[in-house]
Amino acid sequence: MLVVSTGSLGFGTSRSHVECRPEGAALLTVDLWVPAVLLNTPYGGSALGTGVMSANFSANDQGFGIGIGTTTANGSAAGAFFEANASYFVVANLTLSGPGTNSPCVSPVEVELLPPLQNGVASRTVPLPSNRTDSGEATNITILSGATDVNWTPWWNNAFGGPNSPEITTCGGSGLNYSVRSTGLALAFPWSVGGRITQVPYLLPFAQSYEYSFPPNFGTWQVDNLSAPGGPGGGWAFSYSPCT
Repeated sequence: MLVVSTGSLGFGTSRSHVECRPEGAALLTVDLWVPAVLLNTPYGGSALGTGVMSANFSANDQGFGIGIGTTTANGSAAGAFFEANASYFVVANLTLSGPGTNSPCVSPVEVELLPPLQNGVASRTVPLPSNRTDSGEATNITILSGATDVNWTPWWNNAFGGPNSPEITTCGGSGLNYSVRSTGLALAFPWSVGGRITQVPYLLPFAQSYEYSFPPNFGTWQVDNLSAPGGPGGGWAFSYSPCT
């Protein structure tokens, strides 16, 4: 089910700062599907996830903020996607006079997301080996939709990698509900260098909200908080064990 709703950088005191700037025209421009939010659900339960595209986001030409969300249940995973134009640029560090935020290049090629030829949103299931764990979750999908025959997505990591938060259990007890908020989602766009596919990192600056529901007297779930320090951003990932 797809849900769509409408709706600072800090500065230092140094005399100069470094910014990453493009050099020349785009090397490649292509439309694709980008996840506004990626959503895992606890086995037996349900979840709702929403990502908010701000009014000043580079791929937003609507003039207002847009919330793009999806729901899923029973251990499945899903994503809510929006169409965007990805432009690849060769970039280099440029030292500018005056105070500002240091933002050096993290890759020799960077991606800028711009408005697509035609706006579109889609909700799709993300494949899992088992609905009892998010371990081994797919890192990209194909979407056969869109006004411009767009069918690919960037890569992501929304899988369960191991518990880093207290487990949740409803064994012998009532159901539980949790609200989670996060900012930013790490993505990687494919780029060919010398016949070898490499990754161009990109941090999607969306505020994201998640609502998780766990059924009563049902089991125990290990939790991987994906927005913990060093994580890829996003909500939670789960691994389920039944009550004993």
